[in-house]
Amino acid sequence: MNFTHFSVQKDDEGRRLDRLVRKFLCEEPLSLIHKSIRNGIVRINSLKKDAAYRVQKGDILDIADFLLQKTDGKPTASEKRSGESESVADTSSFFTDVFVNEDIRIINKAYGIPVQGGNKNIVSLDELIKAEYFASRRNKTGASLSFKPGPLHRIDRRTTGLVTFSQSLRGARLFSQALAEKRIKKEYLAVLQGKLNKMIEAEHFIEREEDTAANRGRQQTDGFKTVHVFTDSDEPSLEENTPSLRAKKAVSRIEPLATGFILEAGLDCTLARVIIETGRSHQIRAQAAFCGFPLLGDTAYGAKRFRFPDTPAGQELFLHAFSLSFEKNNPLQIPCKISAQMPPFFQRFVQRVLAPSRHFNVYCKQ
Repeated sequence: MNFTHFSVQKDDEGRRLDRLVRKFLCEEPLSLIHKSIRNGIVRINSLKKDAAYRVQKGDILDIADFLLQKTDGKPTASEKRSGESESVADTSSFFTDVFVNEDIRIINKAYGIPVQGGNKNIVSLDELIKAEYFASRRNKTGASLSFKPGPLHRIDRRTTGLVTFSQSLRGARLFSQALAEKRIKKEYLAVLQGKLNKMIEAEHFIEREEDTAANRGRQQTDGFKTVHVFTDSDEPSLEENTPSLRAKKAVSRIEPLATGFILEAGLDCTLARVIIETGRSHQIRAQAAFCGFPLLGDTAYGAKRFRFPDTPAGQELFLHAFSLSFEKNNPLQIPCKISAQMPPFFQRFVQRVLAPSRHFNVYCKQ
């Protein structure tokens, strides 16, 4: 009997044998995979092992050729979902790389692209990144047998800017740990409706709105539900008009950079720098609106309907994840500050509408 041999890599270490084998035979029932392991037509280092065996770096996974030939030349359901077997299209209109190493990939996302959860009409960033990852590692010696990259934080579909993806399990673990311990600072640029003259220190509790008919409609069309903001409470409670136990604390600092007037709409507006200490769903949109300065055009949170004439079709909001700041000498070897240039439509708006500001060159010319 002939076998094909696969070398277990660092990012495969600790996985159960049966779960690793499913990466190769994912169209087969688990019962067949277990039977193949028991019968020795799936082996480790030429020896029979239990299905629960935890593979180690350097192990050699042997799979009988006839098992692999069942799917030879055919993309599996798993491959179709992850993009492993798809050709990679030009992704330059969806994102550009800002920083890449063996552990982390930080990209500048375009407007209108969901980070996850795309459908047949809208491809997701997650799918595109996976497709590129597997295309670059196909038939590459030393490539992981099981690792798949994924987003380590998210921004809304209508938000542009920085999103970080894992390139290794080590990268995912270290970045997520730093994020949880608040050792990564996130800075956004936002155009707000209204004239903001002083900095706002926003500290609230946020929770998703109840499952109303309006929210169900938004879920179907936009893929999100609005959130509700509560104030003046140290701890969530079950009392009426106070945050429930599901509510989470949200902390943002909103600093005005420049103001202007939109003649076509008769609206004041403000370019603001927003630093968030927490990463809650719709945090900036909800807190800014609660403070009386919703994002320009954000009708879901009380802004007047508005679309700037000199913007792409479908573009409505001006919210950009501008920078990520890291500790010096961090283990992922990421520079202390990573920034992403504002998209052209955002820059044009700032140039045409907002009063000249010393901040403009800083944020536009990275």
